[in-house]
Amino acid sequence: MKHLLLVLPLLFPLSASAQTQIWNNPESGVFATSLIRGDHGDWWAGADDEGLFHRDAMGNWTQLAGQKELGDNNVTCIAVDPGHRVWVGTASAGVTVYHGNHWKRYSVWNGPLSNRINALKVDSSGAVWGATDAGLFRWSEKDGWEYPGVFAGDPPTRDAARKPVYALAFEAPNSVLEATDDGLNRISLVGGQPRIEPVGRSTSKVQPPRAQGQSFLPGPVQDVAFDSAKQIWCATRYGVCLSKDAGATWRFLRGADWQANARGSAVPLVIDAKNPDEDPLAEDWVTTLAPTADGKMWLGFRQKGAEERDCHTLELIVSTRDDPKFATQASFGGDWTSAIVPLGGDSAAFARYGGGLGSLFGANLPTLDQERIWTGVTFPENAKFPPQLLAGLARNLNDRKPLKVGEGIFYSLDRETRGDWPLRYGNEGGELWGTYDSNARLIPPGFSLEITTGPHRTGNTEDRYVYVHELSSVNPNVVQMPWRNIRRQAEVNDGTWQGGKYPYSFDGPDLWTTLSVPEGLHRVAFYWYNKDGHSGDNRMRDHRVELFSGDLTPTDCLNQDPLAKARLWSGWNGEYASFAVRGPAKFQVRIARDRSHATQLQAVFFDRLGAPQPRPSWVPERFQLPVAPPLQTPDNPIATLWTACDQAESRGVPCPLERTIALRAARDSGASTDLLAAWRVQAGLWDEEDTDRKAIALNNAN
Repeated sequence: MKHLLLVLPLLFPLSASAQTQIWNNPESGVFATSLIRGDHGDWWAGADDEGLFHRDAMGNWTQLAGQKELGDNNVTCIAVDPGHRVWVGTASAGVTVYHGNHWKRYSVWNGPLSNRINALKVDSSGAVWGATDAGLFRWSEKDGWEYPGVFAGDPPTRDAARKPVYALAFEAPNSVLEATDDGLNRISLVGGQPRIEPVGRSTSKVQPPRAQGQSFLPGPVQDVAFDSAKQIWCATRYGVCLSKDAGATWRFLRGADWQANARGSAVPLVIDAKNPDEDPLAEDWVTTLAPTADGKMWLGFRQKGAEERDCHTLELIVSTRDDPKFATQASFGGDWTSAIVPLGGDSAAFARYGGGLGSLFGANLPTLDQERIWTGVTFPENAKFPPQLLAGLARNLNDRKPLKVGEGIFYSLDRETRGDWPLRYGNEGGELWGTYDSNARLIPPGFSLEITTGPHRTGNTEDRYVYVHELSSVNPNVVQMPWRNIRRQAEVNDGTWQGGKYPYSFDGPDLWTTLSVPEGLHRVAFYWYNKDGHSGDNRMRDHRVELFSGDLTPTDCLNQDPLAKARLWSGWNGEYASFAVRGPAKFQVRIARDRSHATQLQAVFFDRLGAPQPRPSWVPERFQLPVAPPLQTPDNPIATLWTACDQAESRGVPCPLERTIALRAARDSGASTDLLAAWRVQAGLWDEEDTDRKAIALNNAN
């Protein structure tokens, strides 16, 4: 069940039975994602589908906010700043600030540059930092909204600053570590200017064939933290990395399942079976980290709960597997730890993805002597972009080097469009997979697109599987079939739902896409929706997406670094991972299984980047394509930047964030409704009033 909590009016506590369901009940069915202790000693928690929870001085949990207040009832992270404002990050609607029973939302229109907020932290100066799918943001009373590195003149810093960040940790007043798909980065102020440099990088794309060693682990970094001795800890899907010297050298420790994972590698490994000096972790896949004040570190896992270790010796101190309440649970509920708050005395409180909230050995949370008192309602000002910044961005675009033919880079992640792709995606073509409809293959001349499974398979397993799960759906995450006026829930997968053939430790087969594009700059977008991501092992879908040259075979690709990377990992809302590629060229794209319960994909789309494109023939005429009126003052900074974006992409320079910034500035300046509608289509953004979505609503949709 997804909705076990009793939803009551704002600020009314949950019933006793509902409190039992959310607290210390691994079978609650609540997909908790975040948990923090507030500045008054109260508690805040977030969950998929359930929104924001608050625990008051009496120990009552209240379901405080949902879709209406937050714009999205899928909460990802929470922080409380020194002004007693509560910042609530969401999966697709930006961040909402709560203060004195009032709410204000900050999205791509007035705050962060992405509406997916992956982490929120407050530094020692009181500034709020956010990790998003388009880099970091920082807000402070003194400086307002800032986007570290995004506008840097240094190309490596600018490019790195615009990629997804999953977590962050404060190293010094002018130095922050960020967890990314590439590894661990340090962003620091050098001469007053931000600079990003790699701190932790794997020297091999392949997992190490040993339990411990002296190197950085491959794959995305999922969390980063400092312990009380300023040692860096990084959570990865192959264990934990540690550095005592600010990232100059690294060591790692893997989980109890490391040998099974190494034996399942798609690249053959010579396994060093030597026993590690320390006890192995509960498992390889580390989800979250939480340091204590007394020199210990809590680690959370995807299938094995959580454990506490001594930071100096790495000795295992205590584990949720020691708690009979969790040790007797099947593989659902208390297994996936998404957040940890140490309570002292080797105890901790946990958020569990599928198991609600709880603590080790049923320990109670501290309660307050008095309730939170709000002293005044103040909110951050909306972010604004001055004309000189817009003019500088336009000049910078004119100076950037275009992609070469055969090159590609990360373009964007989109969690707002969901299944409503017409006009936003596919202006050149694409394919909806598994629909059993010949009209769903929209491949024009000059393009090609094929999906198969990779070379690492078990026996003569069938190449791929396609399914229709629901012929007609009203779920907005399911892709539209506008020519039929329906949504059809379907997919292509790699067959790894067959657990007998493909245990989680088996690396592959994966989904492999071979595609070709004609001359010019194109966006290639992969749409993924984890339709049953709130059930059993289906939760555990988390796929790296890697772009390679088409000159390579899949076997070659397994040993090489890709041209670009993305990640499909939180698909409860549906998400698009996009690359910009320069043709004419051929490319390979690997959607890696990564110990998931079947690698799935719903659609692939091609779009020409640059000047506006006409309405595609496969989009019904009733879906009117907005047309921007002529610019009244074409030499103003907003128009200059937008025109520079058209020109830059036409010559091979992708510029998704510049379009977002120009569009935001145009809205703030009072631009016409028609112009904003046309620019939103071209930028792939949506208005907050839902007029865009209503314009392409199916006749039978809600």
